[in-house]
Amino acid sequence: MNRSEAEREQIYTILREIHEDYINGNLPESVYRDLRRKYEKELEKAEKHKKLSHPHFFHSLEFLMAFRSLKRRKVRTVLTVFGIVIGVTAIVALSSVSEGMRAQMVGWIKSSLGADLIVTCVGSNQFMPEEKIPEAYIQEISQMRNVISTSSELFEIGLVNDCRALIWGLDSDAKPSHLTVISGSLPNKPYEVALGLGLKNRLGVDLNDYVMISSSNSNKEFQVVGVFQSPSMFLDDSCIIPLDSVQSLFGDEGKVSAIMVYVEDLDNVGSVRSEIERTLNGVQVIEQREILETIQQGMGMLKVFLLLVASISLLVAGLGIMNTMFMSVLERKREIGILKAIGASKSQILRAFLIETIMLGSLGGIFGCILGVIVSKLSESVAISYFRLPIVVQSTPEILASGFIFALFSATVSGLYPCWKAASLKPLEALRYG
Repeated sequence: MNRSEAEREQIYTILREIHEDYINGNLPESVYRDLRRKYEKELEKAEKHKKLSHPHFFHSLEFLMAFRSLKRRKVRTVLTVFGIVIGVTAIVALSSVSEGMRAQMVGWIKSSLGADLIVTCVGSNQFMPEEKIPEAYIQEISQMRNVISTSSELFEIGLVNDCRALIWGLDSDAKPSHLTVISGSLPNKPYEVALGLGLKNRLGVDLNDYVMISSSNSNKEFQVVGVFQSPSMFLDDSCIIPLDSVQSLFGDEGKVSAIMVYVEDLDNVGSVRSEIERTLNGVQVIEQREILETIQQGMGMLKVFLLLVASISLLVAGLGIMNTMFMSVLERKREIGILKAIGASKSQILRAFLIETIMLGSLGGIFGCILGVIVSKLSESVAISYFRLPIVVQSTPEILASGFIFALFSATVSGLYPCWKAASLKPLEALRYG
C-alpha cells in the first residue's frame, strides 16, 4: 500500500469512528459537522481527482449503514436469512431430484431400447412392458422392407440370491449400445449372467462366482461372467441373462416384452411403423424419439410444479424481509433524518437500504444452495440405503445459479417498498421521531 492509499484508509477510519460516535450520542451535532467537513476536505486532497461521493464501495456511507444495521440486529438478521435459506434449500433440493429423475429416465431409454422403433403389446407401459407379445413376430418384422435388423428383450422381476432385481433377457442380436462392460463380457451361453455394478456391490460377488436367480415358478444357478455399468442407476441394479433362460425360468416360452427394430434410413421410420401396425395384431409401435419427448415434457412439468411448491417458502421469506426492512426504517427514522439534514441524498439512503436487502438475499442464497446440495445428497443416500430406490440427484451449476438468483430477486423485490419509504422520509418528519 503506497502513502496516498494509507492516508485515505486512515481518513476513512476516522470518518467511520466519527459517524459511530455521533449515532451513539457521544458527539454533538455541531462538532460532528465540523469534523466531517474537515476530514472530507483532507480526503479530497488525498484522492486528488476522486470525489467523496464515490469512495470505495466497502468504505461508502451506504455500505457502512447496511452492515452496521445487520450487525446490531443479529437475531433478526439470522431469522430473516434462515427464512430465505429454507426456500432456496427447497428449490435446489427438489430441482436436483427432478433433474436426476429426468437423466435417469433418459439414460434408461437410451440404454435399454436404443432402437429406431420399439414394438410392445397394446396398452403396455412403454418404459417397462409387462404384457408379452409372440416371439414369432420377430420373423415377420425382419422380412419387411427397410428393416436392417431386429432384436428382442424380456423383462421380469425376480430374486438374485436374496435381492429383488430386474431380470433383463437379451437375445444374441441385441445391441445395448449405452451399456459399458467394465469387466468380463455379456452372457452368450445358458446359465451365464452379467450383473449391473450396483447389484454386484449389493450381492458382494465377483467374476466366476455363482448366484441363484429365482422366480415364482423355479430357480436356477447362474455363473457371473461380466459386470456392466449404465447411465441409468435403475439398470445398474439389474442383471442380464440370455433370453431363452428368462423364458424358461419364468414360464414365458415363445414370448417377449419388446422387439427392437432398426431401420435402414430414418426417413423410412414412418412407413415401417405403419406396416408393422397394419400387419401385426395387438401391438403398439413407438419411436424412441417420442418416448424421449414424453419424458422431457413430463419431467419439465414436474420440475415447474416442484418449483412452484418451493417458491411458497421464498414468498414467506420475502414477507419476512419486508417486515425486517420496515422495522429497520422505523427504528432508524431519526438517523435517516439526521443524515438527510447534513446532506445525504435520497439516492444514498435508498442505496443503503437496498444494499441491506441484497446482503440478506445473498447470505440466504449462498447458505441455501449449500444446504440444498446436502439435503439432496442425503435424500439420495436414504432412498438407496433404506428404500432400495435407485435415485440419483444432479445439482447442476444451473440449478445452483437459479436458486441464488431467485433468493436475490426475492429479497430485492421484497425490500424495494420499505427502501423507497426510507428514502422518501422528510428530514423534519424523521427528526421528530423518537
